[in-house]
Amino acid sequence: MPVDRTPPNTDLTHYASDPNISERLDDESMFSQITSRIKRKREQSNEKSDFSDFQQRLFKLFQDLKEHQQENYANMQSTMEELKSQNLRLQESVKFVAAKYEEVMTKLKKIEDDRKEDSNYITTIRRKSRIFGATITIWQLRNLKYT
Repeated sequence: MPVDRTPPNTDLTHYASDPNISERLDDESMFSQITSRIKRKREQSNEKSDFSDFQQRLFKLFQDLKEHQQENYANMQSTMEELKSQNLRLQESVKFVAAKYEEVMTKLKKIEDDRKEDSNYITTIRRKSRIFGATITIWQLRNLKYT
């Protein structure tokens, strides 16, 4: 049992549109078939004014933000300048205090050395006074502590 699957031969002479439509229609007849729509214009006064108001508010908001940022930037700059000047003054003060500290430490070292020298001298005098105690009767040592 053979199965015949080929479609039957039919003459297709009908077209959905005329194949020579561009040759048959002239410009006027082609545009006459196009329907034109009349669009109703919207009232733009409210919407346009609302949009322009919105734009103006945004513009004002950005202007205010920009001014605020510029003020903050100026304040930060002045604060930074003040901090820099304070920092320089502090550095100068620290240098001055360090120099004075070194000077005081030098003087303290000299005073300690003099004290040791005086203490050694006093000890030497005491030893000599014990040795020569019989011949010297009076020794006056003023403002010196006996240890």
